Amino acid sequence: MDCRSVCCNRCQGLGEARCSDHHGMQRLGESRGGQTGNFRRHGNENLVIRKLDLSDTKSIRAFAEIINKEEKQVNILINNAGIMMCPYSKTADGFEMQLGVNHLGHFLLTYLLLDLIKRSAPSRIVVVASVAHTWTGLRLDDINSERNYDTMKAYGQSKLANVLFARSLAKRLQGTGVSVFSLHPVEGAQTTIYCAVEPGLESQSGGYFSDCATARCSRAASNDESAQKLWEISCNLLGITWDLSSLTELLLRRGLQSCCLPKTKLNNRNQSQWIKKEFQKIAMATAIGFAIMGFIGFFVKLIHIPINNIIVGG
Repeated sequence: MDCRSVCCNRCQGLGEARCSDHHGMQRLGESRGGQTGNFRRHGNENLVIRKLDLSDTKSIRAFAEIINKEEKQVNILINNAGIMMCPYSKTADGFEMQLGVNHLGHFLLTYLLLDLIKRSAPSRIVVVASVAHTWTGLRLDDINSERNYDTMKAYGQSKLANVLFARSLAKRLQGTGVSVFSLHPVEGAQTTIYCAVEPGLESQSGGYFSDCATARCSRAASNDESAQKLWEISCNLLGITWDLSSLTELLLRRGLQSCCLPKTKLNNRNQSQWIKKEFQKIAMATAIGFAIMGFIGFFVKLIHIPINNIIVGG
């Protein structure tokens, strides 16, 4: 089988472990610094490396655009890149660094590649979390830790977000042939590889794994209400709308920008909200149009007027 995987990775050791694991895949790797020397040592001609910075949404969108343009299918997406317990700083888009890279970056990348992943089904999305998700809960009123920053709690929150994201995404993708898993990597990459390629795991979609087996996650990581709130906050921060497919939103965004987008400059969040409203208007107008056509058809049948004798002028 011609199987292609995308592995978002910052840790060299894990990247090498995945690249040397032989499953007959073409791997589309990510190197934060764009360095390729260590990968070349393996002599794996199927490995393609593309630069991606998960702390910058412009870089994420550029990377996704390349993958969507160059690849006909992506069967496995491994969201593995991460940053751990760093001093307080922000991403290029103003997000707390650990949340921005570990959760929001992967959230956006998955969104942008999802249409391709769906078309490639059966396929899998693997989110590398950590047992650190048990260290804390979600601070939904201060998601960017601007009022109080604790490096360990911020890291734990980002890993909790990983588990909740996988849980929510799995529910939304039921029936699509796309399975989603989160995991604690323990040591090395074996559990990640297990979730990516082990046969028969589809019924466990949304589950949390450790040491190549299902594992119990924290109570906070099983809270569907928190998962939904995190989902909504993430969409708002990134200015995306999962209600529409990413392709539909892209076409709407470009089409409306070229003809009728407001002249005033909108940020991503407001622009997406405006696009959604315009899409709803179009849908409403279409529904009204069908209703009118139905009424005309009924009227024609009622008074027995041949349909060929009716001309609708504009």
